[in-house]
Amino acid sequence: MKRERYLDHPTRLRAERIAFYCPASLAHEIQLTGEAVVQKKPTRRVATGRARLVCRELTLEARKITVNVRGEDPDLQITGRGNVHFVTQQKAQMLREEGIRSLLITNEQVIPLR
Repeated sequence: MKRERYLDHPTRLRAERIAFYCPASLAHEIQLTGEAVVQKKPTRRVATGRARLVCRELTLEARKITVNVRGEDPDLQITGRGNVHFVTQQKAQMLREEGIRSLLITNEQVIPLR
């Protein structure tokens, strides 16, 4: 599936803050750790202090990671803000962005904001 492109290929994103939006069908695959992990709502968890999220081949690292489960919305979205470093290996192609202000990843699109 297109929405799982970054989950099924080695992908790493580091930033000051990251928001991860996923459909409920993927929520059970998320491993979220940090110095503090708080369940804000049934559909929202926040990890702070050396926060790390792993979902299949995707690894996110930040001071703060917010996970939002979107019910049955099929879209996957990741937003990184503040000194963003991103690398992904998609078959024979590698995509890399370093030191950018923010980055938006949707199902199969990467939008860097410098």
